[in-house]
Amino acid sequence: VMVFDVSIYLFVFNMLPFPPLDGSKLLGLIIPHRYEFKYQQFLQSGTIYFALFLLFDYFVLSSSFGFSIIGFFIGKLFVLIKSIVFLGS
Repeated sequence: VMVFDVSIYLFVFNMLPFPPLDGSKLLGLIIPHRYEFKYQQFLQSGTIYFALFLLFDYFVLSSSFGFSIIGFFIGKLFVLIKSIVFLGS
């Protein structure tokens, strides 16, 4: 069960819509054509912004306030996916 939990956490994290994660590629499939240039710019600079956000989330929010934005959303999605998977079994 623990390996299954880790697998779900990694899936949810990987689906975040930030480059270089796979969620950014899925976002590219549904983005309207008129925003494609802005999306390409986002892909080029998004990795740096995402890294800065991760550092801010971990070192500032988690350390100072005891709250993590990424941890909150990943936790909620984890519970949702796990309940859907176990509902079907």
